This record gives sequence, structure tokens and C-alpha cells, in this order.
Amino acid sequence: MAGNGMHASEYDPALTDAILGEAAHLLRNIGFAARHAILIGGLVPGLLVLDPGPGHQPHIGTADVDVCLSVALVEGDTAQYERIEAGLRTAGFEPFESTFAWKPGQAQGRL
Repeated sequence: MAGNGMHASEYDPALTDAILGEAAHLLRNIGFAARHAILIGGLVPGLLVLDPGPGHQPHIGTADVDVCLSVALVEGDTAQYERIEAGLRTAGFEPFESTFAWKPGQAQGRL
């Protein structure tokens, strides 16, 4: 998967497995609250089209995990959101200071 700003020639197949592993790790850690989370972004095309066919290159994607949270969370079901937040922290992620994005914690070291 090529990261943001990377060229397709910088594709590292090992990164694909690492990013998919992070997505699975994240979803396992948020538990039942995962029903409110949808995997979106650059990882999805490669999951939807496993074999693009002869003469077609597989989708490269990006080097991050994008998750969309259910609108119901914004409308008052904050207990589920709090479970997701706790799961992110348990999985070793921490929020960026200025956005709603999360990043691997300093001690995580998997990626």
C-alpha cells in the first residue's frame, strides 16, 4: 500500500498485511461496539476485489486505517462511543491533539 503522498512504485506488500492486521486489532479491541464502525478508505478496494484479473494491477490503497462511526453515536448513544474510545486506547492508539483522528501510541511499535 502506498502511503499519503507516496508513488505506486514505493508499494510495499508487507505493509498491506501490517495495516490489515491493525484494522483487525482495532475492531477486536472495540468489541461489540464494532457494529457501529465501518472500514472505509484505501484498504477497502483491495478487500472487495481480491483478484482484479489478468493484466490489471491490484489496488494499492493507503497506509492508514479509516473507520466511519455510526451517526447514532452522534445522536446520543454516547456509551457506545465511549466503548469505542476505550477500545482504541486499549489497542494502543491515542488521539491527535487537533482532529478526531487517532494514531498508534508511542509505546505501540507494531508499525
